[in-house]
Amino acid sequence: MANKSIGTLGTIPSLNIGGVVMTDLSNLIVLGANLAAGDSNWTTFRVPNGTAGYEVTASKTFDIWAISVERGAPTADRLHIFYTDNDLGLNTTEAKTNEVVIFGDAAIGFMTPLRVNGDRAVWNLMGKYKIPAGKYVSCSQGVSAGTNVMIYGYENAV
Repeated sequence: MANKSIGTLGTIPSLNIGGVVMTDLSNLIVLGANLAAGDSNWTTFRVPNGTAGYEVTASKTFDIWAISVERGAPTADRLHIFYTDNDLGLNTTEAKTNEVVIFGDAAIGFMTPLRVNGDRAVWNLMGKYKIPAGKYVSCSQGVSAGTNVMIYGYENAV
């Protein structure tokens, strides 16, 4: 298999997030969300430089393979990942339409850092969650430190 070009990183054969190896880099979808410190609002994931939330393509599912979380403090806390029928925007309290939780619980503290790097904590989590067509993936947290969440996956025909 030929190596795929990925941005300025050059040619690499695969991407490994928390032990999940992804080799089809040309079709890999990477979504990000940044949650502000002390924020109890929610944010819809976006593609890099996206101006709106990522909506799963009609007649497809978005299959999450891995989740990477980086927090500005090395503490365990809550992370809540869900999907809705609507784009919730960035750090808002927009009403959620038909929310379905796919990971975590907004009321349970459960995460222990995979590694601590100075004042930052990183978690890499296996995914394998399916998001239906037409839905928007979002997240919220319950922590005083800022948090960045990246989701890695592929769209597949239903």
